[in-house]
Amino acid sequence: MDTSLRERIRAGLRQHDLEEVRDRVLQWALPEQVDLLERLPPSERAVVYRLLPRETAFQAFVRFDTPL
Repeated sequence: MDTSLRERIRAGLRQHDLEEVRDRVLQWALPEQVDLLERLPPSERAVVYRLLPRETAFQAFVRFDTPL
C-alpha cells in the first residue's frame, strides 16, 4: 500500500471526515483494504473497520494476520 494513501486516510480520520475515509477505502480491492487495516494503529483500525459494509468487514476480518 502506498504510504501517501495511508497518510491521507489517517488525515481524514484526524479531521473526522469519515465519509471521505469510507469512500476512499471502498475504492480499493479487499486485499488492499486488509493491508491498510493491518498497518493502522489499533484505534484507527477499529474506526475504519466499522466504516466498512458488513459483508466487506466480514471478508476483511477472516483475512487479518493481526488481531483487531
